Amino acid sequence: MSWLFSGSLWIFLAVLRCCHRSWCGSFSTARSERTRQVSRFLGWLSYPLYCIHHPVFDVMHYIEQKTAWAHRIGVNERIPATALGLILSIVIGAIIDQLRLQQRLTRLLNPTTELTVNRATGLLIAEPSILQATAESEPP
Repeated sequence: MSWLFSGSLWIFLAVLRCCHRSWCGSFSTARSERTRQVSRFLGWLSYPLYCIHHPVFDVMHYIEQKTAWAHRIGVNERIPATALGLILSIVIGAIIDQLRLQQRLTRLLNPTTELTVNRATGLLIAEPSILQATAESEPP
């Protein structure tokens, strides 16, 4: 019964509540166009922000330790780090969209493209049925 008061129960309940909220949120729908636009933007921004927030915070913390610039101007270092992380995430997301990297990677990972890549590299690793169907569909 000591685990009940040691904090383990509260951590378990917090995790359970997060899972429950995520599950309930999956059934929600946005009624207004503005809400859908904001949701689309946040969904678009989430992965670049996830990838870049730790490096940005680490660099900003390192710079703060060396120069104490945030302390001198009276700002918590997390505030400019958050702003910089958001700005870089938007820029990186826009660059990825402009270069169409996601579509290129999707095509690269497509099984027919994989066969082409394997042929180009000299590795012929595929199911015999895929090889036969591809050979029949390609012109001589």
